[in-house]
Amino acid sequence: MISRAIVAVSLALTLGCGSPPEEEPAAETPPSETPSTTENASPVTGVTLRQVEANGIQMRIAEAGSEGPLVLLAHGWPESWYSWRHQLTALAAAGYRAVAPDMRGYGDTDAPPNVEDDDIEHLAADMVGLIDALGEERAVIVGHDWGALVAWNSVLLHPDRFSGLVTMSVPYGGRHGRRSTTGRNGSATTSTTSSTTRSRTSPMRNTTPTRAVS
Repeated sequence: MISRAIVAVSLALTLGCGSPPEEEPAAETPPSETPSTTENASPVTGVTLRQVEANGIQMRIAEAGSEGPLVLLAHGWPESWYSWRHQLTALAAAGYRAVAPDMRGYGDTDAPPNVEDDDIEHLAADMVGLIDALGEERAVIVGHDWGALVAWNSVLLHPDRFSGLVTMSVPYGGRHGRRSTTGRNGSATTSTTSSTTRSRTSPMRNTTPTRAVS
C-alpha cells in the first residue's frame, strides 16, 4: 500500500514537472507581491493560500485538493511554495491533498531571530506541526534540493508520522559512524558525521552570508 502510494505520488510529480497547467495566466503575479493572510489570494488557479500555526510559528501554506492522502512538498533554497505550483495541481487531480509551505525563514513564514532555531530538529518538527495543524495523522513528504534534507530527516526523526518519502535533486547520504583520521602532525583525531549533524545550521533562511570565503 505504501509503495503503491509512493509510485503514484512520483508519477503525479513527474507529470507536474513535464507539463504546465493548460490554462495558466499569461503573466502570473509573483507570490511576494500578493496578500498572504487572505485565503484564496493565490496567483495560481486551483491553489489557495493561508496561514497556519505549526511548531510555534506562523507558516504560509499553499493547498490544492481537500481530500485524499496528505502530501507535503518541501522546497529548497532560495525558493518558496511557488516552486511547486505545477505539482500541487497535478497531485490534487490525482486524488491527493497537496500542501506546500513556505519553509521556516522564507516567504511569509516566520523567521525566528536565533540561528539555533533553524536547526534540522526544528525544521523536521515544522513538518510534523503542519500534519497536526491540518488534522492529519500521517503524510507522504516530498523534498527538493535542501528540502530533501528536511524530508529525510523528518522521516528519520519522526518515522511514525510519515507513510512515504520522495527526495529530488539531493541524494540521501546515509548516517555515518565515527571515523578516525590522521592529522598533519601524525596525531589521530576522531570525528562524527551524519545527515543530521551536517545540517545543524540550515541554509533555509532569507539571509545573505556577510563573511566572504576566499
